Amino acid sequence: MSTKHNFISNVSPRKQSWTLVVRVVRAWFGQNYKNKKLPFSMELVLIDRKGDRIGASIRRTLIYKFKNQLQEGMVFTISSFNVASNIGSYRPSRNEYKLNFTINTKVKLSKTVLVPTNVYSFTPAPNVFNESYDNNYLVDVIGVMIGVGVEKEYERDGTYRFKCTLFGEYVEELNSFLSSGESQNVVVAIMLTKVKLFQAFLVQYKFSYIGIDPVTKFISHTCK
Repeated sequence: MSTKHNFISNVSPRKQSWTLVVRVVRAWFGQNYKNKKLPFSMELVLIDRKGDRIGASIRRTLIYKFKNQLQEGMVFTISSFNVASNIGSYRPSRNEYKLNFTINTKVKLSKTVLVPTNVYSFTPAPNVFNESYDNNYLVDVIGVMIGVGVEKEYERDGTYRFKCTLFGEYVEELNSFLSSGESQNVVVAIMLTKVKLFQAFLVQYKFSYIGIDPVTKFISHTCK
C-alpha cells in the first residue's frame, strides 16, 4: 500500500502523523554563542511540489543523526516530526508553523521530480522598506544592479534603490561575474535575506541564496 503524502499547507499541531515530500532548499547550522565550536541547531528551509515553504529545526543533540543525510537540493520523504509555532527573528516563511525533528523522525531519499528546484516569493520593495514591515521574516527580493558601493538614495520617481551587503562566497561570485564584462542590466535575486529597516538595507546571511544573471538570461531561466 502506498503512503499518503501531505502538503505543507496541511500541516498543523493537531496530529503528528504527517508525511511530507520536500526539497531541502537551504541548510545551515545555528550559532551557539556560549560554545562557538558546537552549533546550537541545524536549520532547514523546505519546499513541496506546490512551492510552499516551511522551516525546520534539528536540535543540537540530534544533528549527528541527520546532518549527513539532509543535503541541499535533494528531495526527501520526511515523517514523524513535531509541529510547533513559527517564532523567532529569522523565520524563513510566513507559514504559521515550523517542523521540529525528533529522535523518531524518519528521512528517506526520494526520486520524485515533481518538487521544484527552487521557488522565489518576491516581496515588493515598497512593502519591505515600510516601517510597519515585520523584519522577523526573511524575504526574497529582486532588482537590477545599478552599481557596487554605498547607495544613499532609496526612492526616486517611484523606483526604489536599496543597499545589499554581501559576505563570503557571494562577494567572490559577484566579483567574478563583473570581471566577465557583464555589467549592464544585471538582475540580482536574493532569497531568504534579512531586512535592516533602520538604515534601509538588506543583509545576506549564511542561509541566503543569491542569483546573479543578465536580464535576458534570468527571464529565460524563470520562464521555463
